[in-house]
Amino acid sequence: MKLRFSSRFYGGIALLFCSLLLGKGSQLVFFLYLNDPVIRWIAIGIYIISWVPFFIGIWWIGKEYAEAVRKYFSYKFYTASIKKGTRNVVTKTKLVGNRVKEKIKEKKLQRQQKKDLKNHPL
Repeated sequence: MKLRFSSRFYGGIALLFCSLLLGKGSQLVFFLYLNDPVIRWIAIGIYIISWVPFFIGIWWIGKEYAEAVRKYFSYKFYTASIKKGTRNVVTKTKLVGNRVKEKIKEKKLQRQQKKDLKNHPL
């Protein structure tokens, strides 16, 4: 099961990336120009504005990705748990079957020994 995403998903990733670049760039400008209040206020404004595409990108990515991941994991873990449970059942059944076979052999051997003692007394 392959995850496929729409162009909106990839657009959301682009918005996130651009938002992070704008935010980090404005932080860098803010700290480089500590003495110039106009540039600092412009950097603060750009930083605040950079949060808008960040949240839009998260909204676009999150909605679609959450649905895809939910489908993927529910299918994957469902089949994995069934396989694991089936293996456990098969293993336990074999162990119990082997124990039963050994007990049956012991009982047959005991019966045979009793018959031999009755037929051939010392």
